[in-house]
Amino acid sequence: MAALDFITKPSHEVVVTATPDTEETREILKALGERSLPSKVVLFVPDGGALEVAEVASYAEEYQGIGGKATAYHCVNFNCQLLVTSVSQMIKLLERSCACEVLEAEIAVRDG
Repeated sequence: MAALDFITKPSHEVVVTATPDTEETREILKALGERSLPSKVVLFVPDGGALEVAEVASYAEEYQGIGGKATAYHCVNFNCQLLVTSVSQMIKLLERSCACEVLEAEIAVRDG
């Protein structure tokens, strides 16, 4: 079923740039793991590691932390526009994405 979501719905990529092994980094990655969005992909870019990550995800090469904080970029179909620097902001973004997908599915069923 997850494969079907990736084919039929927009993909949601979350690029997290941060210093590894900090409490802030652990919190944001944990929160991402606890939220269900079937078409979500999480990419962790450690500070100073963008070039290595770009080898497998070129779209993430230009992203970096803001103000020394763990930063999460929310991307849809590899187009990253929104960034947040707190766990609560990131959760709101993901919840909004989930709500939009549920609404789209309900409309598709209704309009058949």
